[in-house]
Amino acid sequence: MAPGAQVAGTSSMNLIVYHLMIACGMAVVVGTQFYPAMMPTAQRTLLFAVFVFIPCVALAGVLLRRAPHSPRALAALFVPEIMLVAVLIFCTGGVGSPFALLLGFLLVVIGASDHVLLIMVLNVLACIAYLAAVYANAWFGHTWLGEYELTQVQLQVFALMLVGGVMAAIARRHAAVRAARWRAEQIQHQLAALHTRVLEAMDEGVIVADAFLRPIDMNQAARQYLDRDDGVEERELLRRLVASVDGLQAYIESEKGEGFQRECTIGDRSILVHVTHLPASELRARWLFTLVDITSVRALERQLLEQRQMAMLGRMSAMVAHEIRNPIQSLTQGLELFMQVGDARRMQIIEIMQHEVARLNRMVNGILDFVRPLRPRVEPVDMEEFFRQVLHALSAQDRKRVSLNLACTQLTLDREHLRMVVDNLLSNALKQGAEETVELSLSGDDRQWNLQVCDQAGGIAPELRARIFEPFISGKADGVGLGLATVKQVCEANGWRIEVLHKDGGTCFTVRGGSEME
Repeated sequence: MAPGAQVAGTSSMNLIVYHLMIACGMAVVVGTQFYPAMMPTAQRTLLFAVFVFIPCVALAGVLLRRAPHSPRALAALFVPEIMLVAVLIFCTGGVGSPFALLLGFLLVVIGASDHVLLIMVLNVLACIAYLAAVYANAWFGHTWLGEYELTQVQLQVFALMLVGGVMAAIARRHAAVRAARWRAEQIQHQLAALHTRVLEAMDEGVIVADAFLRPIDMNQAARQYLDRDDGVEERELLRRLVASVDGLQAYIESEKGEGFQRECTIGDRSILVHVTHLPASELRARWLFTLVDITSVRALERQLLEQRQMAMLGRMSAMVAHEIRNPIQSLTQGLELFMQVGDARRMQIIEIMQHEVARLNRMVNGILDFVRPLRPRVEPVDMEEFFRQVLHALSAQDRKRVSLNLACTQLTLDREHLRMVVDNLLSNALKQGAEETVELSLSGDDRQWNLQVCDQAGGIAPELRARIFEPFISGKADGVGLGLATVKQVCEANGWRIEVLHKDGGTCFTVRGGSEME
């Protein structure tokens, strides 16, 4: 049996029990106070009414059991009671009977139902039963109702009609409120069902937890992402998630208003975890976890990267073949001339050959730096010592041209990768002019830092600005064109962002990094 049916059945049985208790109490009062003084005809009439009343109550109990709130069941209960009260009024004095008040009490009890028409019908029936009992008592007693008695009867009927009308109005209002509440409950149930269907249909995992990280709601997708072992409790799954995501426990303990987002690996899946601290309210929900499976996205990124690397490798091979051919031709011609000319010109030929060999060496080193796998290894770095080593590697003339502005003395990053970026940017800036000053500055902290390398040597040619980070793009005749491409690749591997600002007087490269950039 449904819970609603059980409650309704219990309510109907309680109603029958209460009525039987009141009936027993009235039977005791009537039997001790009024029955001995009644005439034999009245006694027989009252006993007959009681014997009829008992099966009627049993029938009403059966109907209430089947349909607790139906008008038919309520009528089967209250009509016999009205008739029994009318018999009591007839047997105990008619107009002067104290049981006339029971009719008003019955109308009040009937008004607890929502059936307005039933209340009005029973109200009319109660008035008719009262008049019939009063006039029957007068007729059997061979007495005539005087003016006082008629006025009393009229007032009693008026009072019954007034009570019935008030209870009908209350019942109408109660029915409207109950109907509105039922509609609201239906809408709430529909929304709850829709909420459940939407959550279960989502590919993203959703977890709602309270302030103590106890799951309030978790959809099937979240359980599939987290539950690698069948039968693990939801609270244990959430605890494992918080422990496996770097920095999530500290974020939860700080209870900051901004959201938290971090990628983690669970089993063979790459999961993007987003956590939001919900504002305080009457609801228990305090944390919203969203889990997005980005395994396919990462696989697609790897495929695209491989395709990009293959395309770049093909392009690089063609450009390397073109770039190497010229130095090889120069070396070949130099060797041929070396055997034909005298000692005076051999030194010039040797210098040309050394220059071409150095050019080939720079190209090979640039290619090796560009294709080398980049795996950042983060560690604390003393920036004063770092830049001291950077400047020491420069020639004395270039060292004088560098203006260093160091506003940050400690960072946590990959030392070698930062060295590659600084060396390439400095080398590129120093080659732009022979006398101009190059400004090198570092500011910020581990949360966000800015590295700037600016020159004042006229800037980059407009036709090269859109392609300066592509391999083998150089504005110098003897340039390889891999320095800025290597810088771009190192920044991407470390999660740094590089920007370039072209000015009339030169070019300024800015590298931004830190924990907020990740």
